[in-house]
Amino acid sequence: MNKKYLSVALFGALMMVSTGVFTSCKDYDDDIDGLEQKYTDLNTELSAQKTSLEKALSDVQADADAAQVAADAAKAAADAAKTEADKAVAEAAAAKALAEKAANDAKAEAIKEAKAYIDELMKNVATDEELSVLSGKIDGIQSDLNTMKEDLKGLGVDLNAEVEARAKADQALQVQIDALKKFEEATGKEFDSLQGQLDAMKKELANLGSKEEIENLLKKANEEMQKEVSDQLNTLLGVLSTRLNSLVFKPAFYYQGIEAMGAYSYNYNILTVGKINADGDFKTDAPKVGITTSMTPGLVAEYHMNPSVADWKKITKLTYISADKDYKTRANGVVEAVVDNFQGDKGILTVNSHLVNGTVKDIEQDGKVTVLALEAHYNNGKQDTIITSDYAAIKAVNAHNLVLALSQPFEQKETVHLYKTAAEAINAAATYEISWNSEGEDLSKLINTHFDEIVDPEDPSKDDHKKLDKYAFDKTSEGYGFKYSYELVGYHVGDNKTSESAHAALKDAIFRPQMPKDGLQQGFGAEQNKAEKGREPLVRITLTDIKSNKIAAVGYLKFKIVDTITESDVVLTPNFDFADVYTVNCTEDKKELKLTWHQFEEQIIAQLEKQGISKEDFHDNFTLDGGVNDATQYDGILATSKAVTTKYGVVSQSIQDDGGNETQILKWVVKNNQAYQVFKNKESMKAIVRYTKVIDAVKGINQYVYVTLNWTPSKRNVTPAGTVADADKNRAYWYAKNDPKAGTGYSDIHANVETVGQAGADDEFKSDILNTFMGNDVTVTGIDAVYTAFTDAKLAKTFTFVDPQGTALTPVTGNSGQKYDITVGNNGKTLYANKVGATLVKYPVVTINGSVLEYNADNATNEWAKDILNYADHNELADKQTFTAKIQINAANCDYVPFTLSNNTFFAKFLRPVSVADPHETNFLDGETGGSKAMLKLTFTDWRDHNFDNTAVTKGENYYKYYGIKSISCLEDQIRTDMNSTSGDFKDLLSAASKKIKFNFVEPTETEIQNGKGTIAHYFGELVYENNNTTVGDFQIKVPFDVEYDWGTIRVYVICKIAATVAN
Repeated sequence: MNKKYLSVALFGALMMVSTGVFTSCKDYDDDIDGLEQKYTDLNTELSAQKTSLEKALSDVQADADAAQVAADAAKAAADAAKTEADKAVAEAAAAKALAEKAANDAKAEAIKEAKAYIDELMKNVATDEELSVLSGKIDGIQSDLNTMKEDLKGLGVDLNAEVEARAKADQALQVQIDALKKFEEATGKEFDSLQGQLDAMKKELANLGSKEEIENLLKKANEEMQKEVSDQLNTLLGVLSTRLNSLVFKPAFYYQGIEAMGAYSYNYNILTVGKINADGDFKTDAPKVGITTSMTPGLVAEYHMNPSVADWKKITKLTYISADKDYKTRANGVVEAVVDNFQGDKGILTVNSHLVNGTVKDIEQDGKVTVLALEAHYNNGKQDTIITSDYAAIKAVNAHNLVLALSQPFEQKETVHLYKTAAEAINAAATYEISWNSEGEDLSKLINTHFDEIVDPEDPSKDDHKKLDKYAFDKTSEGYGFKYSYELVGYHVGDNKTSESAHAALKDAIFRPQMPKDGLQQGFGAEQNKAEKGREPLVRITLTDIKSNKIAAVGYLKFKIVDTITESDVVLTPNFDFADVYTVNCTEDKKELKLTWHQFEEQIIAQLEKQGISKEDFHDNFTLDGGVNDATQYDGILATSKAVTTKYGVVSQSIQDDGGNETQILKWVVKNNQAYQVFKNKESMKAIVRYTKVIDAVKGINQYVYVTLNWTPSKRNVTPAGTVADADKNRAYWYAKNDPKAGTGYSDIHANVETVGQAGADDEFKSDILNTFMGNDVTVTGIDAVYTAFTDAKLAKTFTFVDPQGTALTPVTGNSGQKYDITVGNNGKTLYANKVGATLVKYPVVTINGSVLEYNADNATNEWAKDILNYADHNELADKQTFTAKIQINAANCDYVPFTLSNNTFFAKFLRPVSVADPHETNFLDGETGGSKAMLKLTFTDWRDHNFDNTAVTKGENYYKYYGIKSISCLEDQIRTDMNSTSGDFKDLLSAASKKIKFNFVEPTETEIQNGKGTIAHYFGELVYENNNTTVGDFQIKVPFDVEYDWGTIRVYVICKIAATVAN
């Protein structure tokens, strides 16, 4: 009982340790041995106490015998009491041991051990394999805790028994005391010692404690143990929830349909600039252009972390697996990527690396694509877990013309570059206005860097203008090897002795208007005054190559300090994010994304009030552009942003009463199909709407509040998929690849003509694919339950031919020896043949009509199809023998959403309907009068190996007539002989070997073939051999015959043996 209780108490820790990560089996053996030793020691101690008590009673009994032999009745009573006392003491001692060990060990040892083990757990997170075992066992902890409760309940029963035993012991002792009192009357003082010993025994029993005390102790131990285990389990779950499970590449772009990242090389002229300050006169400041250089910073790749809250800091090392994958042709040389650093933020892991060795392959030039997969070595402890991302392609990109620009206009497909000299900026109107009392403008949010990607080195007009980063402040540029710096450029206007730029200060990228002192710039944060108005400070911004510390680009940005903004101003640009799951469903169903009133209050109204714009002012004076039912959507968040031509959904406004106050709220409704067109390639979509307050209608000055609604689904279900399970195929109709035996696999099906003798059969070559599937229907399984629009019942299944080009399925050979190239057309429904090496003329061979395969050899224009069909016998199934087509099963609900179907291709082999052979001997004797004659004997079988003359299988059917055996003709000019070579080597035409030997064939009629001639059931014609030359010895001839039937012509060769001339 004690050991069982301890095992349950330690269960939570043991389950976690059992995966093999934290403690070895030997450690457990040592722990168990220790516990058993403690148990043994305690039992030894209790046994010693019991022996001592028994000895004391024995001594008392001896004294009683010596003192009063005559007191038999009293002595008997004392003996009985002693016996009961011994029993009670033993039971009480056992109960005491049980209670003490259960309580103390459970409380002290079990919890101590559990805590130690789980502390070890926190140092060593389990591996994937171990966690998979652990996850299956965690659910069992509660059940084992329940078991522990039952054990404790059982312990309570044992305690009840112990209390009852103690009560019996009390009664027995009382009997003994009473007996001893009588005994004392006879023995006198001898009983004083006995009474003292008995009192001590009773006191010993009392020290065991009451039943209630023991139960309370056990209850407390149980609660503490459960709390300890629960706390550690919660800690464990916390660890698991932040454990990195997978990495998914976030493509920067798509390289010919492949998710890709760019390996950029930036080419620029090295620029040098002079020293400047805010007080001097540097109006002619401009960078000097130096030599051209190139910087290749390497790669910047982003990966989605799963879960998004994963602790990326536990990644101890990142490495890349690299490979060159065939795209068209073969090439050599694999580039390697070395990780420089990485950073995690909001579920995205950004990895900076550089390339060494090899070259980045180009699909168009090399026929290969270089790919990388990221390996994350996670939590480098006893068991280092390696997590591998999906593969991503690398595209080598050359860039030049680095230039600083305004960040926001580029969002509108505009290009507004900064001025390249101080003079240009000074002589132009200020780019931005800033109020004299502004607390500062962050320049890093106003600028970014553009470059031209070289598409065709020979044609600069094809350069693709792109941006290096969205804003300077996001530090994306540093991942590409560049950094920004900001300086005020002092210059004087007219007779002013104080520089324009002395009226401002910079702190990093923060630009702040302020007053100079004694004509000189003061430190950042100095006094502001309206006297600053009209001043136009100038800022020089440089982009520096971090590796070489060379300047790659310089730009100038001028501000004008004003009292109030005189141009339209954007006062607020809140963003609202939605993470609702998206699932494509092939409908116009609408998804409603709605702001709550408190979101509108907190992120719009409250923020405007901080700028002095009240809630009433907003409600009364700001109107939603385009109207409250279908707001205009914009391409950016600038005062100059333009309305988009294609909206994403409909944004509308409504009024919600939040309890005495009315609040405007926005609702965004997007149709499922439109969302799919975005989410199939992008992670998010957004709609930007604008509230406008007219400040000066005549001058066109307004205040704007842009609201950006972003929908980034937490999960994009845009790739419905399923499989065609082999279990859905009727095994009896399927064959392993090129195997003639049915039921051997699921690679091939066999297509054949209609079976003779069946109702309506007329030798048509039509074969229904669905007959090979269970229930005569294709069932798609393995579809994720989330795709309710793509259940099997809603999927339309179709069959199409797979293009055979580039495979062993083309070219093919016909019975005539002609080779044909096979192509697919008619939306995958027809295979065509054209003669190899001839002018392109295509004729259909086989068509899929619904689910029915129809072989097109039923009219005069399909002689090529017949030729192809009759090339090989029906049991000659290897590649390049029986005509074979590859077929694909397609499944779809709506044509614009691809449904990925696996295990959905197979091969159809088109069996030749009839085979003709010559297994007989055809013999002639040279020199016979009138020539030597022989009946042509051929054996006809169909695609089932049914012999046309075997009545056991034909069952009264005329197979010759059913299959339309029309004629048998001899190609006499192609007869060959071995008479001038070794036997069986038919290298010479008979006509070339001898002009005197004649071989004639009397052709049968169609009626004679099908219905016979005279006593011959089926007559195939007669061979006549004549020799008008000299005598000859034995030789052979090989005679070709063409047998024409419904499905074309079969060529069969008959070997004829010519015996030597009669009597020679």
